[in-house]
Amino acid sequence: MTNQAAMVSSIAKGVDSTTFDSAACNSRIYREDTRSFSITSTWYVGRTYEYIELGQLTGAAAVLKVDGRG
Repeated sequence: MTNQAAMVSSIAKGVDSTTFDSAACNSRIYREDTRSFSITSTWYVGRTYEYIELGQLTGAAAVLKVDGRG
C-alpha cells in the first residue's frame, strides 16, 4: 500500500506487519512494527532523533535514541 507520494505505508506477511506514516514533506514520522505478541512504535523527529516504545500487549517501556546511540 502507498500514499500520495508513492511511499510505502504498510507491509504485511502473515500476522506480522509494519505500518508507516509520513509528513507532507515526505519524511517518515512514524513506524509501527507488530510481531506476534509485541508492538514496537517509533517516532522520528528530523534526521537525528528517534523515540522508540517497545511493548507487549500488556506493558511498555520507552527508549530515547539520539544519533543511533541509546
